[in-house]
Amino acid sequence: MCISKRELSKKVSEYHSMKALLDETQAIIDTMKAEIVDYMKTNNLESEITADGKVTYKDSSRSSFDEKLLKSILGTDDLKQYKKVSTFKVLRIS
Repeated sequence: MCISKRELSKKVSEYHSMKALLDETQAIIDTMKAEIVDYMKTNNLESEITADGKVTYKDSSRSSFDEKLLKSILGTDDLKQYKKVSTFKVLRIS
């Protein structure tokens, strides 16, 4: 599918309008999430079931890799052999 520059301009304009709507909607969602978290904290709950779904609010964890520490242990700054690099395309519209 190939579009003309005029059509591209129209798409970019429409994109900006839709992005603004999305940002407004996201702000409303963020406010709702904050209210739900406040409810869960106030009532000291980890889970709650409502007529429309289940809400959970509990601790989660993640681990990260300390590259500086590994470099000091291995005594090298070259960690290329230990890294996996993924390449992908990103579309940005401003």
